[in-house]
Amino acid sequence: MVKKISKADKSKEVIVHLINKMFEFANLEVSYDDIVHRKDHWYSDWTMNENQYDEWISYGEKYLQQHLKMTKKRSQSQMAFLGLNFGLTVDNTNIERANKISDILGD
Repeated sequence: MVKKISKADKSKEVIVHLINKMFEFANLEVSYDDIVHRKDHWYSDWTMNENQYDEWISYGEKYLQQHLKMTKKRSQSQMAFLGLNFGLTVDNTNIERANKISDILGD
């Protein structure tokens, strides 16, 4: 007989998956297992740029809709909450620097 996964266990699996995907989108070799027992502000130890953050949020919204059968509005709300509470610091320094160089060069 196949054991049914509880809603709480499925929600935890989804959160673990989304946090791991966040690290993947940020091109970091870190996983949920590395931070799960930390009590500090671990999410400020690493950064991602705004494009990576937006891609992660978009991915997460679709993932929540598929795996937890959430509406689009609910998935957007949940990803905003996840990003606010556990999202990495967004740092656009390199993107801004590239844009300034492009402006100077007229590209």
